[in-house]
Amino acid sequence: MNTQGTSDAVICIVFPVTLSRDIRTWYGSLKKQSISSFPELSKEFRNSFAASRRRHIHMVHLNFIKQNDFETTRDYMKRFNEAARQA
Repeated sequence: MNTQGTSDAVICIVFPVTLSRDIRTWYGSLKKQSISSFPELSKEFRNSFAASRRRHIHMVHLNFIKQNDFETTRDYMKRFNEAARQA
């Protein structure tokens, strides 16, 4: 969203529309006038969502994923593909 030249009042009105449903629900649950600055909003956001964020792994990690002795090829490929999606 390009906000250059847009007034703060308009940005504040449009901002919630740019959020995903879960984040918009969180944003809507904030008590009125409980946040006084953007850094404070950022901190509250990180506290609420950082722990639930999926961590990405490095591509090198994929080299170390091996099939376990009693793991079917299908289960191994499922586990490998899941790791590859996170890389």
